Amino acid sequence: MKIIKTTLVLLPPLLTVVTVMLAVLKHEGKLDKYLKPAPVAEKPPAVSQEFDFSSADDAAVIDHSAAPTASASISDDATPASPETAAVPPEEGVPPTLSQAETNILALAESLSDLPLWQKCLAQTTPIQRFVTALDAVALGKRPLASLDFLAPSQPFSATRQGESYRQSTHSQERFSEAVNLFCSFSPTAAASLYTLLEPACQEALEKLGYRDKHIRELLTAACTTILETPMPQEEPLLTSTPTANIFLWQDPELEQLNDAQKLFLRLGRKNSAAVRRQLENIADQLHLYQDSASSTP
Repeated sequence: MKIIKTTLVLLPPLLTVVTVMLAVLKHEGKLDKYLKPAPVAEKPPAVSQEFDFSSADDAAVIDHSAAPTASASISDDATPASPETAAVPPEEGVPPTLSQAETNILALAESLSDLPLWQKCLAQTTPIQRFVTALDAVALGKRPLASLDFLAPSQPFSATRQGESYRQSTHSQERFSEAVNLFCSFSPTAAASLYTLLEPACQEALEKLGYRDKHIRELLTAACTTILETPMPQEEPLLTSTPTANIFLWQDPELEQLNDAQKLFLRLGRKNSAAVRRQLENIADQLHLYQDSASSTP
């Protein structure tokens, strides 16, 4: 009992001394290192992400909780390149990685054309990812509007009256002439060589879209086939107006049943679409796209 009484008598002064010492340590900043909160674990990255090409000079990424889809998602195990890795130029004779190719695209591809629009194309964010995303859209029969937003014409579609029907106006067709002229200015041999050099980087970009068992050359062939299988009318096809302004339908049922990518191709106009078709055939020939497909068919 005597020990307990002694302890009770000494306890208040001891608590007072401890309180004073803590106050002094805190005032001098020496207490912080003992009272730092535990580090908060970083949240894991989202399972699925989608490219947003809505801005011509920035490519943001939108997270989704849904599983990756083949045409719009980035794989969950795709590791973004660090600034140090991206800045390393590719070795001569060695195909660049996607990060190296995106960073050095101007040096790699500038010589393909001296037209100002080509400089604009190369100045876009992630131009290779945009290219592969556009291929994916066309191969699926869709219009590559998001990835090629910087090429969108400023003027809407327009048509001229032809008796009871309509035809696309010459002015409307010329909206695409600058892009067509750029594509047709490429040397097919040089374009094929550049693609071959960048094919591994394009394969990486394809995997970022969620594909695991598809080769980029298969996607390229499918996109080319979508365009090359589009019927080529002998004259500008007739249109029928609809109650909605500037919305027309093809009078020919065969044309109206085409997918969106093919309809967009026809809107280039007969002259432009014929030029694109010839250039596409020449590049496909340089790449042996259809020869390789035929040789792999049992």
